[in-house]
Amino acid sequence: CFNDYFSAELADNKALTYMLLEKHNIAFPKTITPCSSFGRFENDNYKRNINFKNSIKTALDFPFVAKPTFGSCGNGILIIENEKQLDKFLNKVGQKTYIFQEIIPDNLGSDIRCVVVGGKFVYACLRKNEKSFLSNLAQGGKPFAFDVTSQMKNTAQKIAKIMKLDCCSVDFFNTTDNRILVCEVNANPSIVNLENGTSLNHIKNYAKLIYEKVYQNKE
Repeated sequence: CFNDYFSAELADNKALTYMLLEKHNIAFPKTITPCSSFGRFENDNYKRNINFKNSIKTALDFPFVAKPTFGSCGNGILIIENEKQLDKFLNKVGQKTYIFQEIIPDNLGSDIRCVVVGGKFVYACLRKNEKSFLSNLAQGGKPFAFDVTSQMKNTAQKIAKIMKLDCCSVDFFNTTDNRILVCEVNANPSIVNLENGTSLNHIKNYAKLIYEKVYQNKE
């Protein structure tokens, strides 16, 4: 990885990412970001803070999404349908930190990935999964070349600049009314497009950027 360590660490932490985006007035779904477990240790079990659970229920309508604060490839993400499932989920995850987020019903199973290298938009692809609400290729999604608006390109570039990422992908929800809603930011976007037979890739752009940064003062 060529990205700055602290920038990559920030992108890996979804809670901190959303907090930073909010500070810069960048839109994303309504999100609850605190730790899922509070209270004192007693009888080998973590006592649940009922106020925390109620804060989730107050802020979000069922169903909503639970996703790990740290994670990739769609692993560990699920939909909480009702309070019974929420209780079961909280009892299962223990001290693991999770993000709780409203569902964006538009085009479930698809999103739009924008790749930015050196502060410049490189390409976008539509990721679509016909069998799951998760668009990740690791979960069965497929990529397709996709034309995005200048507003989405500019937002992706702005996020890369804010987070000081040399190379990143910004995933947007595929909304029916063209709202710009950020799903996630990735500091290490995979080369899935090459693996799946499309003509899109950002390796040349990234290699050129690295070469220029390393050797620009070494003629």
